[in-house]
Formats: sequence, structure tokens, C-alpha cells
Amino acid sequence: MTQLVQPISNASAAFTATKAESQVTSSVTISEASGGVFSTQNTGSGTLSMGHGIKGSVINTSTGTIADAYGGMFSVTRTSGTVTRGYGVYTGTIQGTSKWSFYASDSSTPSYFAGAVGIGVQYPVAPLDIASESGNTVRFARYSGSNGANSIQIVRGRGTLAAPATPLYGDNLGDLSFQGYSSGVGARILATASEDHAAGSASGAELRFLTTLNGSTTPTTQMRILNDGRVVIDGAIEFLGNVNQNVKDQGATGGASIDFNVATIHTSGSNCGGSPDFVLYNIKDGGNYTLVVTSSTINTCTFSFPAGMTAKWLPPNGGRIAGSDTIYNFFRAGNTIYVNWTTGYQ
Repeated sequence: MTQLVQPISNASAAFTATKAESQVTSSVTISEASGGVFSTQNTGSGTLSMGHGIKGSVINTSTGTIADAYGGMFSVTRTSGTVTRGYGVYTGTIQGTSKWSFYASDSSTPSYFAGAVGIGVQYPVAPLDIASESGNTVRFARYSGSNGANSIQIVRGRGTLAAPATPLYGDNLGDLSFQGYSSGVGARILATASEDHAAGSASGAELRFLTTLNGSTTPTTQMRILNDGRVVIDGAIEFLGNVNQNVKDQGATGGASIDFNVATIHTSGSNCGGSPDFVLYNIKDGGNYTLVVTSSTINTCTFSFPAGMTAKWLPPNGGRIAGSDTIYNFFRAGNTIYVNWTTGYQ
């Protein structure tokens, strides 16, 4: 059936080509009522390439405008009485070699859900609520010919969804909570803003790790990774310098760059006598570092320290004992680097 609609002026009426309505007016119990029943059946031995129980489409073939186009629109409403359970769309048994309850073939078209979505959960209590009795609950996979890994992004903003704003100092940026059913949170990983954020210029943050003692239900912070990389464990042990006990051999090159982010212990066969012999980098406040010079000369080794740092020596820097190794220990406190050195190791 085709209904031709040609209004001669603006009209707010609804035009319908086909309308089917089922009304129940009695007070008895009716098991089922349908406004329309549509089906496609293959009762022969041939092959049906495609079958539609019901097919809806909206097509604009001219220069006019369709403001909102719906391939299908469903609603459940009431003006009185009771609707015990309302289903906007309900799919029953789906049988097939390959089968899907919902299949969206257009990969460029997003899906929008204003309410909560439950996967394995009939009554979701969060925007996305997932439950499973076996297997992985969530799986992420990426297949690409280019370099790159899967990522999980947790975004926190102030303001509103329509007018978001950057977070401020102390704001919770993300929270991973681990808990048993009905027993409360057992452990958490929490990210917080360590400064007021600003687009393109400031996004400082720190991580907190919380655990719960046996017999307790209150998680407490056990470790923090500060925005500058320092690690605080249980408020008592602070690794303020670089905790890296690797040994890096610098070879016999004079003027070598010593990067204490690479290792806290370096060795060198430099004969010294240059200006400077060693350029030191990444000496962290509170950190202890070591340089072992293994050359057998008596030349004094000279050093270039990070800008703004003052070096104090014990004993004063000087020549080394011939034919022996020399050990230099560096300890930073604030802007002062204390250097203790010993020569004559044989």
C-alpha cells in the first residue's frame, strides 16, 4: 500500500500508510495481543538468500529535508494501570550457523544509549555493568600493521558533558577498585591531579596504591608515586633518588656523560686530566651514586655538576695514587652534592 501525501501548507499531522491496532477492552485475562504479526517463511526446498520478518527504511529521493529519520521506532507507554515489564526491543530465540541478537553493519555509525547498559546483568547499576560466571569479563584486542598497543583511557573533567573543564589540584582522575562481592573495596589504584590542569601546558598527576588490612574494611594508602617520580612507601620509606643498581661501564673516554638514570653505579677507564673529565646528569635529591675510575694514572679527575648544584669535597679533590682504582661517592641534599672519594684500591 502506498499513501501519497501532498499537503498544500505546513501541517503537524502524522501521516501513516499502514496502521494496525489491537485493542483489549474486556476485564478478562488475555495471554497475548499484537498490533501486527509479520513473518517470512521458506516452506520449499530451495534457498532463500535473504528473509525479513519486518523491514523498515527511510529514503529521501529529492531535494527536501528529513529532520529525523528512523529505520524503526518503538515505545512502551501508559496513561493508567500498570506495565510490569517494558521492553523497547525484545529478541527471542535466534537460530543459525552464525547468529547475532543485534548486528550493526555500518562501522562508521556510532551507537548511543542514554540509559545504563547491562551485559550479563539484567538490572545494571552503572552506565556499563558487566558480569560473567566463567571466562574473561572484558577482552581488548587490536589488529594493525602499524606500531601501537591497545589503550584504556580514563578521562576526568570538571563542568558538564556539554561544557567540560580541566581538573583541579587534588581531583580524582581515575580509580581502579578491586573488591569481593558484598565485602567492600579491598584494593585500589588511584590517580590524582598534582596541580591545576591546563590544556596543552599542565597535566601533573600522581598514583596512589591502597590496600586493606586483614580484619578491616577501610583501604589505606600504602604507596605513592609522586609527579616527579619519587616513590613513597607506607609513609615511612622514601626512595627519593633513582633506585637502579645496574652498573654502567663508560669505557676509557674522557669527557664522558654520566647519566644516573641509566645506572647508579658507573665505571670508567678514563686517564682523566681533561676539563671536565665527567659530566654528571640526573642526580636526584636524596640519592646516592658511585663512579669507579680504574685507570692507573695520577691525574686529577674533574667533574661538571648539574646547573644550580654546589659540590663539597672530602677530602678536597686532587691527584690519584698511581696503579690503583679510585671510587667517588656522590650524595645530594637539596642543592648541595657531597663528594667523598678514596684512591689507592689495589
